[in-house]
Amino acid sequence: MIVLLYATPAMFKIEYNWTAVVTEADRLAQMRHYTVVFNAFVHLQIFNEFCCRKLGVQEFNIFQSFFNNPLFLLIVFGTAALQWVWIYIIPTAISQCYTLAFWEYMTGVFFGLGTWGVDAILKATPPQLCDKIPVRLNESATFDNDPMMQAFKSSTGQGLQKSQTQKLADDF
Repeated sequence: MIVLLYATPAMFKIEYNWTAVVTEADRLAQMRHYTVVFNAFVHLQIFNEFCCRKLGVQEFNIFQSFFNNPLFLLIVFGTAALQWVWIYIIPTAISQCYTLAFWEYMTGVFFGLGTWGVDAILKATPPQLCDKIPVRLNESATFDNDPMMQAFKSSTGQGLQKSQTQKLADDF
């Protein structure tokens, strides 16, 4: 997103004074810039919701059992519809969004589609490769001196308990 934030003016030939928006043209250009970024962010979220349905390492078919969850469908299609309404129906009245051209809107959709490629690459990454990435964790650290844990212990009378997943991992 940070790359998109700084690359959008060059990609869409949006020119305005970043340091001080003084003219109405600068204000409209800034609004267009931020609307393109906002649109891409929303579409990244929408398409990532599809990826989050399948979390297994080799579960590539994100459309398997797609129509089995009506709440998921309502959320995804509702978000997409509200985004379109926010950009095209009520752009400046409430949302301070700029009405985007079709190709500007579709740029956000294509950025969102990119999450499917990233998801596939991450799922195809062998676990042996992940094991070679150095991770610096202090596994012997405890939460005994943490003020939040102290408050939790005093309010519940119990310490932090291991989750079922952690217990299964320990047994494995």
